[in-house]
Amino acid sequence: MFRRAGKLVRSKVALLQSKKLYPNEKKSKDEPAYLGFGRLHESDTVFAAAVAPRIFAFKENSRYKALQIDDEQYKAIDDYEKLSDIPVYYFFYNPLKVPTEIKLPAASGANEDETLVTGCRVLPAHEFRTVIAPNVDGRSPSYGDVCGFDAGAFALPENKGGWRFEHFVVDLLLGCRQGYKADDQKDKTLANLFGGRSAPIYAAILINIDAPANAALIELEG
Repeated sequence: MFRRAGKLVRSKVALLQSKKLYPNEKKSKDEPAYLGFGRLHESDTVFAAAVAPRIFAFKENSRYKALQIDDEQYKAIDDYEKLSDIPVYYFFYNPLKVPTEIKLPAASGANEDETLVTGCRVLPAHEFRTVIAPNVDGRSPSYGDVCGFDAGAFALPENKGGWRFEHFVVDLLLGCRQGYKADDQKDKTLANLFGGRSAPIYAAILINIDAPANAALIELEG
C-alpha cells in the first residue's frame, strides 16, 4: 500500500503459490503404521532409525512433487488468471544451492560456509504453463525443467530458475513492474480478491509505505 500522509495513492498485489523442491532420497518401505498418536510412543529401534545420519540430495532432476500438471489446483490457477487481472506466481522453495547434499541430523557449524546461490525463486504461472509445462517429462517439473526457461529476463544467469524472491518483492512488485496495480480501494478486482474468498489463505503479507504530505512520489511503472 503506497500512501501519502496516510491517504492511499495506489496499491499493488500479487499471489504466490509455493512449491518446495523435494530431495532425491526415497522414503523407507519399512515405516511402521500407527493408530492415533501412537507415533509419540515409539520404540528405541524406531527412534534410532529416525535419527540415523542420512543424506538428502538436491540435483537438477529433483522435482517439485506437489506441483502436479493438470491436477485440480493447476487448472484452478489457470482459470483464475483468465477471470482476474491479478497474476499468480509460483514460489519455488529451494535449498541455498543446487546441486547440494544435506546431512541430517545437522552438526553444529556444518553449514556455516554455505553461500546463497539458488534459494527461493519466483516464476509467473502463465509462463510456466505455456513454456515449461509442455516440455516436462511426467506430471511434476524438476529443478532442471524450471531452469530450462531461458527467454527474456530469465536468460540472465542471476534469474536461472526464476527471479530471486527479494528481487521480485523489492524491485518488481514494489517497483510496480509485476503484480496488479489499483489506484482506488473500491477497485472491483481487489474487492473480489479480499472479500469473495470461500476458503482461508495460508499466509498474507501487507507492506505499508507512508510518505510525508510534501513528498514527491516517483511515478513507477505498471
